[in-house]
Amino acid sequence: STHCISSAASDVYKRQDSMLHNVIKYGYTKTIKDYKGKMLGFGDKLTDQNIDHILAYIKSTWNDEIYQRQMQISSPN
Repeated sequence: STHCISSAASDVYKRQDSMLHNVIKYGYTKTIKDYKGKMLGFGDKLTDQNIDHILAYIKSTWNDEIYQRQMQISSPN
């Protein structure tokens, strides 16, 4: 449903880059324990570089506050 997609998309910035990469590559079902959704991975269709480009595009749509928050999550040092 659209609501599920919206809910999942709204939480994307709360995840580390490596987690986001793995979700695209392997799907939610193989990345997040007890996930009940249906998103499968695209690792057989996309290269790691393609996935990185997709993530860069998604991040380009975020406002600065969300982008900075996600950067802190991805590099906690």
